[in-house]
Amino acid sequence: MRIGLANRVVPANELMAAATTMLHTILANGPLAVAYCIESVNRGCDLTLDEALTLEATAFGLLAATDDKREGTQAFLEKRPPRFTGA
Repeated sequence: MRIGLANRVVPANELMAAATTMLHTILANGPLAVAYCIESVNRGCDLTLDEALTLEATAFGLLAATDDKREGTQAFLEKRPPRFTGA
């Protein structure tokens, strides 16, 4: 945590509860965005920096055209929780 490799440290007996809370926070986001993030991390580890940046830009471009992006923006403007559909 001191050098930025972790953003939170919890006692071992609180680990599962903390992980479950973090999981629910991640899953509250758009399912397409979460899927592309996971794919980018998994694939990006074996790419050059330029290739990884291209992968990230491609995912961003694809996500920018989704219904979930429009819903997220609209929900933010209306100050309400988004209702993502994965489309």
